[in-house]
Amino acid sequence: MKSKLGWFVACGLLGSLALGGLAAAMGNANASMDQVPEAARQALQRLAGATRIDEVERDKEHGTTVYEAEWSAGGVTYEATVTADGTLLETEETVSLDHVPTAVRAAIAKHFGATNNVVVEKKTIIVYEAEGEIDGREKELLIFPTGRIHEQEHDDDDGHQDHDRDDHGHRVHDHDHDDHHDRDDDD
Repeated sequence: MKSKLGWFVACGLLGSLALGGLAAAMGNANASMDQVPEAARQALQRLAGATRIDEVERDKEHGTTVYEAEWSAGGVTYEATVTADGTLLETEETVSLDHVPTAVRAAIAKHFGATNNVVVEKKTIIVYEAEGEIDGREKELLIFPTGRIHEQEHDDDDGHQDHDRDDHGHRVHDHDHDDHHDRDDDD
């Protein structure tokens, strides 16, 4: 009896792992350029110029479908992420260690040691800043192109700046930029 139970448990675990892997794989889907909406395709091609786009992935980030394209030119790999309507969210390009600021090289050495096997990408993330006054108080928002709020600041009655906090008491602030790294598995 124990051997049958063990076999069923083992099969169940293997099945769960396989389904989990399948679900994760379905979150990022390779797409051909003709499967990319026209506005997104035009935005990506404008960024790549005359260079052929090698790969496109369709993904879901915080409920928004995005398209990430990759291409290479002159020994540099480029990536860009846009929404279906062609709104640019971020760009990336590989850079050599010789072309990053000294402080970046020092941080890399501290965290990776003296290795030359580190790939460095320069990432440009698009964020909009909106400033205004509501009820006599200054307010500032940092907003991702998807409409998601990155950070909110407002002056209190004494003129001091305060940051809004989420439901867990954390500042509404996103240093890790999870807008582009937390993936939704829904389509």
